[in-house]
Amino acid sequence: MPIAVGLLMDHDAHGRQALAAGLRRRGMQIIEAGTATEAFELAQFGRLQFVVANSDRHPDAINLCRDLRASTATAALFILLLSSEAGQAEAVATAGATMLMAKPVSAEAIAATIHRMLPNLANDIVDGHRL
Repeated sequence: MPIAVGLLMDHDAHGRQALAAGLRRRGMQIIEAGTATEAFELAQFGRLQFVVANSDRHPDAINLCRDLRASTATAALFILLLSSEAGQAEAVATAGATMLMAKPVSAEAIAATIHRMLPNLANDIVDGHRL
């Protein structure tokens, strides 16, 4: 399987670094961002396949998701939001996230989900937009 390239956004540097290391151990190339603004800027210039963002106590992750969907450069990305907060499903769906995973979740489970979903995403994209 080719190396999956993605961006990980989390305000908590320690948590972000730990999760990034776990994803890298599972064969992924990860770019890290500490803010939604930084993540959006990096996503515009990268050749990303996915974005993982921690949405706990940070509406920035929901805004990042909306911004990524609104940009032609990133509209078709697989966007996985992580949250331990109940009741985020509606906000996540409205923002256009591909998937929500409940925390705590392991790097292994995240990597497995991404690897499982990426081949399917190529079939759902027409003219750079998710169907």
